[in-house]
Amino acid sequence: MGYLKDKSVYLAGNIHTTEKNDYGKGWREIITPLIASLDIKVINPCVEGFGDSKEGITYFRSLIKERKFEQLKKDFYRVIRKDLKAVDKCDFLICYHNPKMPTVGTVHEIVNATNEKKPVLILCDEQHIDDLNPWLLTLIKPQWLFTSWDDMFIYLRKIDNGDIETSHWWM
Repeated sequence: MGYLKDKSVYLAGNIHTTEKNDYGKGWREIITPLIASLDIKVINPCVEGFGDSKEGITYFRSLIKERKFEQLKKDFYRVIRKDLKAVDKCDFLICYHNPKMPTVGTVHEIVNATNEKKPVLILCDEQHIDDLNPWLLTLIKPQWLFTSWDDMFIYLRKIDNGDIETSHWWM
């Protein structure tokens, strides 16, 4: 059917604290071609800007260590605005979430997307499901929680083909 053709997805997830110290790039690079195969535009914060790069993270960490909080606020605010503007522009979110990794920005993006009535699909590895916060689980629909990329992409293909009712996908 092509329901998702020309839609856009924002890839939300930790950048400043990640399991593999890859600044959140690894999983995004893995799924981007799969998303593109559905003719969906990918908005990847790891590609889009300075604040979400290794250099940006190093710079902002240095401001914290030097206690230059006013400068940090001034400089990091543009990163926040850029990411939240991307959430405003996208049609839905895909989020990789490990509840054992601290995050603030990702939760902010999920809350904004939820307030905008956008679908938020979350991948959480099976070994971390028991640690999920009930608040987060209340923000999303149960069918939008996945424990594998394969399951998420099966779901997306069903949405794209019209095999799943899409009234909750306000696009």
